[in-house]
Amino acid sequence: MSKPAPRDFRPKLHFTAPSMWLNDPNGLALENGVYHLYYQHYPYDTVWGPMHWGHAVSSDLHHWEHRPIALYPNELGMVFSGSAVVDEKNVSGLGQDGKAPFIAFCTSHGEKEQQSMAWSLDGGNTFTWFSGNPIIGNPDIRDFRDPKVFANPVLGGFSMIVSAQDRAMLYHSDNLKEWKKTGEFGPVPELSQEGFVWECPDLFPLVCNGKEIWVMVLSVVFPAPKGGHHTVYFTGDFDGKTFHRHEDSPMELLDGGPDCYAGSTYWGTQDRIFIAWQACPSYAGEVPTGEYCGQMTLPRIFTLKETPRGVKLSAKPVGLEDQLASGHTAGETLSSETFALRVTGSGAGSVTLCNDEGEEVVFGIDEENCLFVDRSRSTNLHFSQNYEKPELQFYRCPRFETGEWQLDAIFDVSSLELYVDEGTRWMSQLLFPSQPYKKIKFQGKICISLTDFL
Repeated sequence: MSKPAPRDFRPKLHFTAPSMWLNDPNGLALENGVYHLYYQHYPYDTVWGPMHWGHAVSSDLHHWEHRPIALYPNELGMVFSGSAVVDEKNVSGLGQDGKAPFIAFCTSHGEKEQQSMAWSLDGGNTFTWFSGNPIIGNPDIRDFRDPKVFANPVLGGFSMIVSAQDRAMLYHSDNLKEWKKTGEFGPVPELSQEGFVWECPDLFPLVCNGKEIWVMVLSVVFPAPKGGHHTVYFTGDFDGKTFHRHEDSPMELLDGGPDCYAGSTYWGTQDRIFIAWQACPSYAGEVPTGEYCGQMTLPRIFTLKETPRGVKLSAKPVGLEDQLASGHTAGETLSSETFALRVTGSGAGSVTLCNDEGEEVVFGIDEENCLFVDRSRSTNLHFSQNYEKPELQFYRCPRFETGEWQLDAIFDVSSLELYVDEGTRWMSQLLFPSQPYKKIKFQGKICISLTDFL
């Protein structure tokens, strides 16, 4: 059941369910101009419970229409995370009367985890479970979940990547129903400590300087005290069977903040668009949000950028660039809880958002050329011991660039997203001040422009 919230923390730009629990985004697909967002959902409480797939649609990735629950637990178990494709050529044979089937792939979580599929002929609103489930049985391991299906440009047909404890397993199919294993990626040295568990893998190509490079994204359960959960990425090549990491490709943090997990990219879009669960699983069920619990990050366009430290993934919020570029000079006060700051600087510089209750969040570039955020004094609400752990209060990541910098900060009631150097470094964090931040303070040689979104 929902608990009373100290105040209204529901964001205006970030997606939330109408009520109750939300976690991982699922089944991200574009069909006939409609963006589908499914998500892990427990419709009977604001804490995690038997998983369903909630559903919403949008024409612009910012304004969402809520739809009825799309998938319910069945005899194979709960409906864990997965992906979706639009079978335009009807290779599955599930289409009817010229309608291409919309096919969802998920993990059935029962006594063991295995992969299942369901199909829809009414635009992804209602689904029929495939009679041949599971389409991939469990290979006798505990953690075997989160199937991501994508077109295979080498072999034709489709590939599926599945997290498998300390590695990812890859499969191939010509008809989306019958799958054959083709390879594995991992384990890797950086994630070899006992306790690491891989989740929500994604694999996709991007082009940098005319060269195609594949990106492997993983959400990883990190052993304490290393922060609990992080999303990381590698760059490499895909030979149609498995992913091969570039020898000179270090593991990079996808998001340097605490609240970006279980993300995935869209099927069917021209740009590579990514959405993640904006939360840290260590305290996600304890946030003081009342009737709802959980939100998504802003949708982000991924590209690759050449930097002095090699090719890196870049992220920019979808559809906000014009507003960010047209802001006015910021004063010392804030009139909105949903706004953006574009900060330009040279050398160390910081911005502080604060209120009369002594609560504040500080972010910027430090003396060692690192993007940082300090939320250790961000709230007086003591809602979670895990949220207050010191290792979850201060984050910093070295820039890939040197010299002058531009930092975009998007604040949305209870969310702060930071993007520096064309998005080659970014951070996402949840903040729950007991009263809205109303003041801006700054240090260093910086200029700030402000855009009020609402």
